[in-house]
Amino acid sequence: MRLGIQARYSLVVVMLLAVTVGLIVGMHLMEIRSMFAATSRTYGEVLTSAMFSQVKKQGEGLGRFLASVSADSIHGLDVQRINEMVGEAARQDGVLFIVAYNAQGRVLGEAPERADKMAPASESPQVRDIIQSQRVGSFSDGDVLNIVAPVMTGRSLVGWIKIGLSLADVTADIDAVRGVMEGFVDANQRRFVAVYIAVAVIIVLLGLGISLMMVRSLVRPILALSRYTRRIGAGAYDEPPPVERSDELGDLAHSLGQMAKDLKQVAQVARLATLGEMAVGMAHELSQPLNTIRLAAENTLITMEQGKSDDAFERGKLELIVHQAENMGELIKRMCVVGRSEGPQGILDPCEAVRDAYSLLASQYEDEGIAVTLDVPDQCALVLGRRNELAQVVINLLSNAHDAIVASVMGRHQRHTPTGGRIEVSVENIVGNDEHPADVVRIRVKDNGGGIPPDVVERIFDPFFTTKEVTKGTGLGLSISFGIVNAMGGRITVENFGGGALFTITLPAIQGA
Repeated sequence: MRLGIQARYSLVVVMLLAVTVGLIVGMHLMEIRSMFAATSRTYGEVLTSAMFSQVKKQGEGLGRFLASVSADSIHGLDVQRINEMVGEAARQDGVLFIVAYNAQGRVLGEAPERADKMAPASESPQVRDIIQSQRVGSFSDGDVLNIVAPVMTGRSLVGWIKIGLSLADVTADIDAVRGVMEGFVDANQRRFVAVYIAVAVIIVLLGLGISLMMVRSLVRPILALSRYTRRIGAGAYDEPPPVERSDELGDLAHSLGQMAKDLKQVAQVARLATLGEMAVGMAHELSQPLNTIRLAAENTLITMEQGKSDDAFERGKLELIVHQAENMGELIKRMCVVGRSEGPQGILDPCEAVRDAYSLLASQYEDEGIAVTLDVPDQCALVLGRRNELAQVVINLLSNAHDAIVASVMGRHQRHTPTGGRIEVSVENIVGNDEHPADVVRIRVKDNGGGIPPDVVERIFDPFFTTKEVTKGTGLGLSISFGIVNAMGGRITVENFGGGALFTITLPAIQGA
């Protein structure tokens, strides 16, 4: 896709602003996210530690209390009393088990039943260290906080109590708090993202507006001059330049206006050259029917003088004269169509314009040993344009094909030697399809004159460019043809094909005409 100066300049400005703002926004968002993440992590750790400490403090307090109230019962081995106290304490929320031991490690009371199977072994290092320290201690084992409270009477160890507290609720609370913190972080991050995006959009729009204002004064006159040059290419030589400025663009507009005037004069010369070519062809075409008419009239006079004439003989000769006169009239009519001044565009049958060109030149070329064939459909789609201009384009293509064959096959000094030169002219209706939706009319002129050198194919439609000798061509025929076809909404292309050149004119058909 081809972008204009304004689009490219604005796109570059927008991209630079977007990248710059994006980098700034990205860096700030990363810092903000890191800050919120660190805050959330720190707060979570503090909260976790606080909640764990609270559970630990409550558990150790319960352990001290049970160790204090059960000391006499454990010392006296009052199992019933111990079970009552243990069972009562085990009903508290979060308590998984409570087990009371004597100094020898025998279970004196437990809640629930077989709670000693859930409690850590008395020989475990953590339990042994706490009992030896004779102070209430704790340690965690997965989701269980184990409290070990030595039972003392005076300075003597009479037993100990193990309490298991559930950390599941604490973990759930911690997860909930972390979820709240993460939600808070995400919400703030979204808010900051929205703010930054709004700021970025405002900056980009401001930059785009400024760039448009800056380039507007440059692009508008360039676009106007571009349209002006296209109109010149289509033959509108009398239009004044659309830009009046005192800068470089004004100088360019003035130069284009002067070029249009010069092109108008040269185009008139080229048109006269084309008319001269057609006049030669018409003279050649008129010579044969004139000779036929003269011979028919002379034959009739001689027969009448000899007294051998009759009505049937005279009628046949007169009919022959009438037929040849009609052919001459049709030829002159076509010459007038091609040679008349330009009028407004209208609906036309392109096959008629092709026949005009063919009838003016075909016989002349065939006398030089060049076969010219015409292939047109019975019903041709209609197009919008001028019949004389389209005929002029085809005449120019026929003339170029003739000159190419003469230069490559016949040679300068063998113009009347049979050569096998061939020019094929065809018209075809092309129905629209998925690749080309619109209906078109395709006109082709193909020759076997050796083709166009590959290094000049792209320049073949440039004004004043020619491959002929200086005295043989002006270099404007194909350029003018290009402008005419372009003004009709079509296109003209060229390619080397089968030992010669193939020119293709594609014109949009008028739908429903």
